[in-house]
Amino acid sequence: MALYRLYRESLSLLTDLYQLTMAYAHWKTGSHTKDAVFHLSFRKNPFNGGYAVGCGLSTMVDFIENFRFDQSDTDYLSTLKGHDDKPLFEEKFLSYLSNLRLNVDIHAVPDGTIVFAHEPLVRVSGPIIQCQLLETALLTMFNFQTLIATKAARIREAAGEKSILEFGLRRAQGVDGGLTASLSAHIGGCDATSNVLAGKLFGIPVSGTHAHSWVMSFEDELESFKAYAKAMPNNCVFLVDTYDTIDGVLNAIEAARWLKSTGHKFLGIRLDSGDLAYLSIEARKMLDEAGFEDAAIVASNDLDEHIINSLNAQNAKISVWGVGTKLVTAFDQPALGGVYKLSAIKDGGEAWKYKVKLSEQAIKISNPGIQQVRRFMDEDGYVGDMIFNVEDKLPSECTIVDPLDMTRRKRIAAECKFHDLLVPVFLNGRKVYDVPSVQSTRSFVREQLQNFHPTYKRIMNPHQYPVGLEIGLHELKTDLILHERENLQTRRDASVRTAKTKKQNSGVGAEKVSNSRKQNSPVSEISPLSLKSESVSPPSLPGSLEKSALIIVDAQKGFGSSGELPVARAEEIVPVVNKLMEQFPLVVATQDWHPADHISFAINHADKKIGDTLNAGSYEQPLFPMHCIENTKGAQFLDNLHTERITRVFKKGTDPDTDCFSGFFDCAGGKATEMDVFLKDSGIEHVFVAGLATNYCVKETALDGIKLGFKVILIEDACRGIDKVGCRVKTAIEEMKNGGVAFVTSEQMNYPTVKVQSGRKKGKR
Repeated sequence: MALYRLYRESLSLLTDLYQLTMAYAHWKTGSHTKDAVFHLSFRKNPFNGGYAVGCGLSTMVDFIENFRFDQSDTDYLSTLKGHDDKPLFEEKFLSYLSNLRLNVDIHAVPDGTIVFAHEPLVRVSGPIIQCQLLETALLTMFNFQTLIATKAARIREAAGEKSILEFGLRRAQGVDGGLTASLSAHIGGCDATSNVLAGKLFGIPVSGTHAHSWVMSFEDELESFKAYAKAMPNNCVFLVDTYDTIDGVLNAIEAARWLKSTGHKFLGIRLDSGDLAYLSIEARKMLDEAGFEDAAIVASNDLDEHIINSLNAQNAKISVWGVGTKLVTAFDQPALGGVYKLSAIKDGGEAWKYKVKLSEQAIKISNPGIQQVRRFMDEDGYVGDMIFNVEDKLPSECTIVDPLDMTRRKRIAAECKFHDLLVPVFLNGRKVYDVPSVQSTRSFVREQLQNFHPTYKRIMNPHQYPVGLEIGLHELKTDLILHERENLQTRRDASVRTAKTKKQNSGVGAEKVSNSRKQNSPVSEISPLSLKSESVSPPSLPGSLEKSALIIVDAQKGFGSSGELPVARAEEIVPVVNKLMEQFPLVVATQDWHPADHISFAINHADKKIGDTLNAGSYEQPLFPMHCIENTKGAQFLDNLHTERITRVFKKGTDPDTDCFSGFFDCAGGKATEMDVFLKDSGIEHVFVAGLATNYCVKETALDGIKLGFKVILIEDACRGIDKVGCRVKTAIEEMKNGGVAFVTSEQMNYPTVKVQSGRKKGKR
């Protein structure tokens, strides 16, 4: 009941106005009796991390148990006016709200559950009007609490077993933001908080000693430390950086000696500024030499998981971390972006009709069905999560399909153990769930994380934990999408026919209309690459390849002849490139490695299609189909390519907001990879370029190589291009020639075979 101890007013109006206008419209039209199913989820793991910590259930339970529209609520609603200055809601509807009692079923993940993008955290089913009225409040609770609990868990991963104190109240987003953040941070992994009201409401341990103002209120620092020690001998952690940190440590030691002489324990010091690594190491030496080996060194000053990782790497002697601003404000991602989507509806005794929301962005297409999440595990830990429709009968061996990449699938063995994440919380409006204590919830987080492979928990560049739709649900979703798009196309075709008839009746010739439509139709054919050009003169080749490197550009399945962005006859370069690699002592490769929400994907932009362009600020962005998405089959190298000969692979296009054709620079002019540094450090002067596609990434890599001072030679028959209109490859070749790129064929590369150096390892960036 912490929520209603804090807020004594009714909270039923904690919603957006459009929830009430929709509720009124449902009531007015009689559709409020329909049953519906909604799911609350989020689309991307926060902080570019590998997971999230679900949180908000305890607050939701408190909210639902006390959900009532009281007299003050309806009195206020009666004052709202429409654009005609008449009441927005009629009195009978307000009376309906006054008598409304929730009879929904709510299933949710327990607080502290490790969750992932696209998985439902909450499922609400019941009368559509009631489900709708709960949307905003539930999103408010789960979005923020999940975000802060996740941030705290990441800080806990960085801190290891060392204590973490949450100090963020004074920087939090208001009173409720501060209290909620303290609760969520404790669940996520913080040991204590400075927030005394949170301690009272939630039973969180509280911690704190004194500030700089205490020291400054005395004539000197030592006097302030001794005065505090006399007043509170059982709570002495001295803040030592008010004037000079090293002098402050000496004064703390002097005050500690007095404490020890009176039979009290000196707890430690706090560093709040300066070079925390250096100062903690020096302070540790001083404290140990003075005989205070067990005194803690507390560090604060805008810490987060990245800074803590860095300080640990520097062997800082910090035993307690004090985190504040960057934790309670979710500094590097201020919103989770949770959504609440309708997935099924029925009227009376009818069967469920499953619903899907369409979008030009794949990540925004909703999932249909009455969803549950099943987590599988084997003897090594968790192996994958399956989102499934509870109405379907599941096979013993399941297959899950990535919601954003249908080619990325995983089979779950029948012998795997499992448990379902969503548990019943309210049935027909009655609570059937006992909320665990905050301390047991906190332990629950740690227990779960121990069952996930460390690669999923990395602070930087974590692996993607397998989460997918059960294949039957995936097929249902696909069928619904195709059905809705077919209906949309039918309506559009009918509209076009109507418009054409009107034009003809207005004297516009059919021939003119036909020509206009032809001019606006996208050209979709892809012709084979022909790199031969009679104007190419024999290039000057180096006498040996000792100071040369072969760059293989984007020889990936996504650009294969049957890939997402196909290049005709792409596979023909593989035997040519394999033979070339035998001649080079150094071979590197680039690899497109796009996130699913990449700027270059047409599906991620409303009212845009493949072939359109987008103003990206510093450059014009062409729009493509989704291709070479990170960790998918399309991002893999072409079959039979001898990748063991590749010394280093440079991933590019990883920034969702900036495209990257060149292996050296992105489209905005920033450095895309460290390939130039690597080549120059290796003493390379000549670079030979091969790969896909000639008029995009091959061309840009070659021209950027010239700009960086390399002598660039393109191997003609080891490249293929995309030539939709029959001249793009030719134009690209002329542009490269004019830019100083030389051209050869593989037949002209008559260099001796080079053995692979023993012990050579492939590096990836």
